[in-house]
Amino acid sequence: MLLSACFLIGCSDSNEKAETPKIPDALNSNSIKDLSRWESRNGDIFQNLYNEAVEENSQLQDIESQLDSLTNDEKEAKKASNTFITQNESYYRSAANYLAGISDSTLKQALKTDLKKSKESYLKIVNQHKNLIDRIESKKDSLENLHTKLKFKTTLAMLEKYQQNAIPKLKPLQQFINKQDTVISKIKEVIKK
Repeated sequence: MLLSACFLIGCSDSNEKAETPKIPDALNSNSIKDLSRWESRNGDIFQNLYNEAVEENSQLQDIESQLDSLTNDEKEAKKASNTFITQNESYYRSAANYLAGISDSTLKQALKTDLKKSKESYLKIVNQHKNLIDRIESKKDSLENLHTKLKFKTTLAMLEKYQQNAIPKLKPLQQFINKQDTVISKIKEVIKK
């Protein structure tokens, strides 16, 4: 019985060692015949690796879902403020064009002063909106940078695992070199004759 237990443990150990780790599809040479054609059809290997990681990791799925939500919600969050700013700035540009067409210099100067006061007042009113929009843009840049860092960390770990577990054997290369050497020797023999 002790012998059979040792045999079972020994068998299970050898099965675990024989099991090769899953190679990501983006790195699987059996599914990629011509890498350059494959990349042009399927995008870059970096993004494909990350996409595979997302499919297999619920935390990454959650992050990607939240990032998508932020992208969709950004337009809605900024819509009213952007519309307000655009309409006001459009008015001031249009009014300046009309002002340029006034030939009476006294009237022109008075209206120019009125327009300037109005625009200064508007800029004070809208300043907080513009600052918050700038903060949104800054945070958006930070998120994009962090997202790229997340992709790097995730895919680099996958690549390094692949490098450790899927490195090809040297034997086929050595055998080919031996074949080359054989042909080189035969050619040299014929040349010597």
